[in-house]
Amino acid sequence: MKKHMKKHLTKRLAVFGVALGAFACAPAFAACTTTVGAVMSLTGSLGVLGQKIAQGAELAVADLNSAGGVNGCEMKLSLLDDQTSPSVGVDAAKKLVDVQQVPAIVGALSSGVSAAILTSVTAPSKVVQISPASTSPTFTDLAEQGKTGGYWFRTCPSDALQGVAMAKVAHDAGLRKVAVMYLNNPYGQGLSKEFSDAFKQLGGTVTLLHVDQLLRRIDPNRRTGLVVEQRQLHFAAVHAARAVQVRHGEFRALRDLLAEHAQRAGQRHHCADRGRAG
Repeated sequence: MKKHMKKHLTKRLAVFGVALGAFACAPAFAACTTTVGAVMSLTGSLGVLGQKIAQGAELAVADLNSAGGVNGCEMKLSLLDDQTSPSVGVDAAKKLVDVQQVPAIVGALSSGVSAAILTSVTAPSKVVQISPASTSPTFTDLAEQGKTGGYWFRTCPSDALQGVAMAKVAHDAGLRKVAVMYLNNPYGQGLSKEFSDAFKQLGGTVTLLHVDQLLRRIDPNRRTGLVVEQRQLHFAAVHAARAVQVRHGEFRALRDLLAEHAQRAGQRHHCADRGRAG
C-alpha cells in the first residue's frame, strides 16, 4: 500500500514539474499591453491580397509576444477592414486613433486609401503610419513638401523605381510600341507615368488608356470582377500598335479579356503580373 501511494505521489510531482516547466518557458508579461492598429483591405478589390498580408501582421505580433513582447508588455493588433475604400479607411483610422488611441497604424494597402488616411488622420494626429504595399510616388512628393510630418513610412519601393525597371524589361524584350492600361487612381496614375516616361526615354512609343475608358461598370461590391464592353476592348486591342503591354493591379479578368481580343486582332500581348496591391 505504501509503495503504491509513493508511486502515485511521484507521478503527481512529475506532472506538476512538467506544468511548472511549461509555465516558466512562457513569456511573462507585466500588467500592460501595447496595441498597434492595422487598416487592411480584407474585402473589396484587394481583399484576396489583404487577407494574406493581415495574416502576416498577426504572425509578426505572435512572434514578438513569444519573444517577450515590447518592453515587457504584451503586443496586441487591432485589425480593421477598409474595404479598399478611402472613406471607409479614414473612418477605420479615426476609430483606431481617436477611440483606441493607438500609437501606430500598419496600412493601408491601396495607395489611395493610404493617402487619405495619412492626410486626414495620422499626420495631423502625429501617429506613425507604415504601409507594406502603397507604392505611389505621391508619398515621396508629400514628404518633400513637409506634409507627412515624418510619420509616414513604407516597406516597398516607390513606383518611381519600379516603373523605370518595368520600362527597361519591356524595351529589352524588343517592345517599341506599347499601350498601357492603368487604374485611374493614385496607384495606377503614378506607375503608368513613371513607366511611360522611362519607356519614351528609351525611344519607345506609349499609348495611355485608363481603365475607366474601357469599362461600362464595375460591380459595386467588387466581387465579380469587371463587366467590360466587348467592342471597346476589341477596339483597344486593335489600336495597340502590334503590342499591348498591360499594367494592372488586381484586374486579372481585364488582362485575360484583353489577351483574348488582342490575339483575335493579331496583336502580341505581354502581361506584367506583379501580384501586389499598390
